[in-house]
Amino acid sequence: MERSGMRRRTIRKAVTTAVVALATAVIPACQSTDPAGAGGQAPRGQEAIAEAAVKELVAEYHGRVLVLLLGREDCPGTAKATAVLDAYALRKPARVEILRLEVPLPGEDLKVTAWNHPFPRRLDKSRLVADQLDFFYYPTVYVFDPSGELRFAGGCDAERLETMADEILAERPGQPKKVYTLPLLPIGSPAPPFAGKTLAGETATLASLAGGRGTVLLFSRTGCPFSMQALPAVRSIADQCRKAGVAVVIINQGEDVGRIRPVYEKLVPGLPVIWDAAGDIGKSYGVDTTPFFFLLKSDGTIAQRRSFTPAAATGALNALLGVAAETPRYRTTKAG
Repeated sequence: MERSGMRRRTIRKAVTTAVVALATAVIPACQSTDPAGAGGQAPRGQEAIAEAAVKELVAEYHGRVLVLLLGREDCPGTAKATAVLDAYALRKPARVEILRLEVPLPGEDLKVTAWNHPFPRRLDKSRLVADQLDFFYYPTVYVFDPSGELRFAGGCDAERLETMADEILAERPGQPKKVYTLPLLPIGSPAPPFAGKTLAGETATLASLAGGRGTVLLFSRTGCPFSMQALPAVRSIADQCRKAGVAVVIINQGEDVGRIRPVYEKLVPGLPVIWDAAGDIGKSYGVDTTPFFFLLKSDGTIAQRRSFTPAAATGALNALLGVAAETPRYRTTKAG
């Protein structure tokens, strides 16, 4: 028993040491943090103010569908989402309104530049709207129906957005309302099995990839700057996981194999990468943004799932291995 305890402490120290520097070095150019801090709870007075700010904003667009994009100027993902909305703005129905909300990092005095787009932009200077919406990932799109009810939170996909807005506008009074946000699988539920091709063209399944003590599934895209920033930490964590009997598997969502192969081979050599060509694996897990990870127990049930940060992944792994109690620093939302 004593030897087993020493081994667990050694694993804990190794995993924590490997990521502590990376956790503080990840550039927050496009990733938000929990403004409530380690305690995870914002002051009650601030919550009331934030709730009122969202209600006031949505009330302005009563009777119309509001497409709200939360982002920031220096985020490549926000630029891409804005381009999607630029195109949609030219063909959208009259009862659909688009608004971009510029969200600073906690404590940041964000300065905005000139705006030249077919829809307005505002600055969420104190992050009141962002915090009330549990926003943590740049960019995120929120869709509110004409009555002000939130119907979607997630990534900006042109076809999905257009279909969603048309369906919402076509709804009749009393008709059941469809929730468009991909439902995240609950913690404790079985992880959906899958089969896919590796970058080498070989078939692999979840069962064949799983580790003896657990499995980390990281959903990633090389075109996502946050995913790219995370890969050095993923490599370090994977090295320590291997020693602990935990497998790390990367699932790439629909990018060109020829382009992504050299990227992963350079940054995470030796890690299995599954090519999710049509995004079917991501959909079965309810993943709409990257980087996002699932930690599975040895029996295949979900121990944790949330957006990837080195600190979050390390805490979840320590909890799984029984060497530390996890203290979440970020709140999980349906947005990813």
